[in-house]
Amino acid sequence: QFQSMFDNSSDALFLVDWKTKMVIKANKRAVEMFEMEREQDFFDRQADDFHAQQLSPKEQEDMSAALLKRGSFDGEVLYKTNLGREFWGALAVRLIYIGGKAFQSVRVTDISERKKAEQYTKAALQEKEIFLAEIHHRVKNNMAVISGLIGLQSNYVEDQKAKELFEESRNRIHSMALIHDKLYQHDTFAKIEFCAFINDLVVHIKGSYNATQTEVSFSIICNDIFLNIQQAVPCGLVLNELISNSFKHAFKGRKEGEIKIVCTKMGEKFTMMVSDNGVGYDAEKALKESNSLGLTLINALVEQINGTVKTTNHTGTTYYISFEG
Repeated sequence: QFQSMFDNSSDALFLVDWKTKMVIKANKRAVEMFEMEREQDFFDRQADDFHAQQLSPKEQEDMSAALLKRGSFDGEVLYKTNLGREFWGALAVRLIYIGGKAFQSVRVTDISERKKAEQYTKAALQEKEIFLAEIHHRVKNNMAVISGLIGLQSNYVEDQKAKELFEESRNRIHSMALIHDKLYQHDTFAKIEFCAFINDLVVHIKGSYNATQTEVSFSIICNDIFLNIQQAVPCGLVLNELISNSFKHAFKGRKEGEIKIVCTKMGEKFTMMVSDNGVGYDAEKALKESNSLGLTLINALVEQINGTVKTTNHTGTTYYISFEG
């Protein structure tokens, strides 16, 4: 019965002498798989003679140690048949004793088709990643072109208020372009490191308001927080509006001011606090009335991520934006 099971197995089966590593038994499937003429052709061969790449001494030691410690070893090996054809096999080795003598029971399963499927999937994934990287890169570049066109157009506008509106639009576009740039630079396109985005955004906004008389310093606390693009774009735009509002309104008549940004993520809950030590105003009332485009955007963007926005105005103005996800 055991002989019948051995001979009719769909996997290649071998019995190998533990000391000499020589094959002393092989089934019919082994003869077929390794393109031998008969079982006896294996008897003058060692088990690893059919490896396409010979194991290093370190790999051989690790396999022997695993067999002695656990009694088994499993792995994937690229094999080479007697006729030179290569195929991938799942290797399963077990240490057994027959009449007090140690042997290796070896099973080899042909997994070539699975390996081909894995390689195809890997190649398709790499192609998709390249495609996505190109998309994010082009989106960033297209937004840079739009920003540049708005900047050129603003040069022909004499009204100072209109110029400010142009600059605000450019900052919003830059915020979105920056997110696509971060996705392009990151190993994965699923999420971006929001903390790095904040630092770059702050540098840009400070540069766009460098004509103001107030020296504004920043305190940023944010560690290892990643957001997907559906979360990052609204949060980035909200942050852009809040920082811009502080620059425009909070520090009038002052030589210096401070803006604090604190981002935390506890479980699935993300919270972003943006506060300044400026003159303060009733932000809660302003949000409800939405008298400006910026405040209207904040309401709409927070709603877009199913979040909440709360404010205080004890020593300046503070916004708390929270959402789950």
